[in-house]
Amino acid sequence: NLCSFVCSCISLTYYIRYLCLQSSPIDCSQDMEEPQSKYRSPLTDRYASDEMSFVFSDQNKFQTWRKLWTVLAEAEQELGLSITDEQILEMKNNLTNIDWKRAAEEEKSRRHDVMAHVHTFGA
Repeated sequence: NLCSFVCSCISLTYYIRYLCLQSSPIDCSQDMEEPQSKYRSPLTDRYASDEMSFVFSDQNKFQTWRKLWTVLAEAEQELGLSITDEQILEMKNNLTNIDWKRAAEEEKSRRHDVMAHVHTFGA
């Protein structure tokens, strides 16, 4: 299933994250009032622009992970893994659709942020 596939790909996260960041510009047009759209730090309010706060936000971090997992799925499909075009399309359609409540529940039970978001993305 999709969740197992994504779990098997975690070791390549940092390399492919770099590739994802190179391939598409950062979209800062998210609603900046959402708590996940802004990096949280006492210094942020004083010194950081909205754009810079978004770059380090949870929203951007987890969207980047999802982009990475989608690019990885496409690459593994090309290598012959049984990943359908429909699965990749579903991943692409849910890059920004993050269920924060479910992710928090998953993280509480798994005690691991990456695995929590893998399971949330695969749900």
